[in-house]
Amino acid sequence: MRKLVLFALSIFLFGSVMAQFDVTMNVDMNGVADFDPATHDVYVTGNPWGWPEPGSNADLKLTPTAADPMIYTITANVAEPMEIQYKYATTMVAGWDGTEWAGDPNRHIYVTEETVMNDVYGEKPAVVTFKVDMTAAEVFDPATDEIFMAGNINYPKGWVMPGETPNMKMMPETEGSMVYILTVTIPNGDYEYKYFRVINGEASWDNGEWAGGDNRMVTISGDVTIADSWGAVAEEMMIVDFEDGTTGPLTLHVMGNGDWDNEELHPVSETFEVIDNPDPSGINTSAKVMKFNRRGMDEDGQPWGGFWANVDPAVDVTTFKYVHVMVWKPRISPVKFKLEGGPSGTLELVSSNEQTKVDTWVDMVFKFDTMTGTYPVIAFMPDFEDPFTAPELQVIYFDNIRINNDSTAFGDTFIFNPVKNSSLAVYPNPTTSALYIDLDNNAQSIGVYNLLGQQQAVFNNVSAGTFSFSTSDLPRGIYMVVMRDKNNKQYTAKFVKE
Repeated sequence: MRKLVLFALSIFLFGSVMAQFDVTMNVDMNGVADFDPATHDVYVTGNPWGWPEPGSNADLKLTPTAADPMIYTITANVAEPMEIQYKYATTMVAGWDGTEWAGDPNRHIYVTEETVMNDVYGEKPAVVTFKVDMTAAEVFDPATDEIFMAGNINYPKGWVMPGETPNMKMMPETEGSMVYILTVTIPNGDYEYKYFRVINGEASWDNGEWAGGDNRMVTISGDVTIADSWGAVAEEMMIVDFEDGTTGPLTLHVMGNGDWDNEELHPVSETFEVIDNPDPSGINTSAKVMKFNRRGMDEDGQPWGGFWANVDPAVDVTTFKYVHVMVWKPRISPVKFKLEGGPSGTLELVSSNEQTKVDTWVDMVFKFDTMTGTYPVIAFMPDFEDPFTAPELQVIYFDNIRINNDSTAFGDTFIFNPVKNSSLAVYPNPTTSALYIDLDNNAQSIGVYNLLGQQQAVFNNVSAGTFSFSTSDLPRGIYMVVMRDKNNKQYTAKFVKE
């Protein structure tokens, strides 16, 4: 195994010698196209060595391991905690053109102790920017408090006491801003994290967003920005997501599609059909979506082509003001949404964000902040071109009709990130008459909610064992069960009432 010294001299800080430690870099070359260990070498380059051109420094050549000759290794001796940026390269192509990928990002690690990296050649890490808005934090004082993150996002070390490592310190986005920001470079995967205040420079597990409880969770699959608010869980209500293969609380009626508006001539299923997601990518990787056969001018299609629907339970805009719909369209045109039958009358809106992409999932947002109360009728018109010019049938897909207080459209590189609660097993699912829950411990409460967050039933002080309740009086649709245990931890499950 090749070993090199990053800093040959001991580093003296405050009159004492800091202990040196080893950092081992292993890289798996299995599956690298055209790589031949008999004729090709593997090098590392990076900031500890001044970024020498790959192949120019023989000390940075990796050697095959005894256990697997396609895994190459090198060990560096480090004299103090430091950030290491690095990349691997092969001699299949000489010089900088032989690196794993062109340009950014570099691999990043922050090391404080003996560390072993197990990398896969060519697997590019993600550049992830975390933002936390401190505006609503009741006790935050920017004069004395610093904001740190903790979690396994601190790659590769993992959870470290906030304030102990400078690489997890967040900074104001701009001078005087209450939004703090930190960018990390980490492999794709699942991560947990939480934000903490560090007061007067004293490292501590105290002063987190909340004491104990669930961590924030996120799945990283590419470069992304994650926007959070201190201590807040993102809230939204799903109106319909089609995941059970039905339209849930919606009773659809066709409009603006010529003869297909007449259900006696053409059943709704000839225009709207729940299908497997034809493009599970970007912001929408869900299994099921709604397919819309949008009729063209040759079949008397109209600008308002889409659906109107009775909604049971009604959509409530008392608390939540922004309706979101994910749409996949083959052409650019205005998208409209309407609420009807409530105390504020009827309001039809074009999306607050313009459609700029085709043949990909986009999130369209509709701002109903002037309305309040419940609305039993909605309408959706995803292709409101007026005058209408599409000559023939086109297929549009839409999904995840939901309502929240987020005015920002979800995008390929933006996540508004909630805390994910633990799951709860319920059966049978779907159900017709009763739902059963096996409880290992006593529960403080069990609540049943529709997708608008309206409580349908609540049961307090439930004993351990098998608990059941009648679902006979619930309308057909999708519901949430929320169980809170004696430690105030929350568990959730979705079920379908048929």
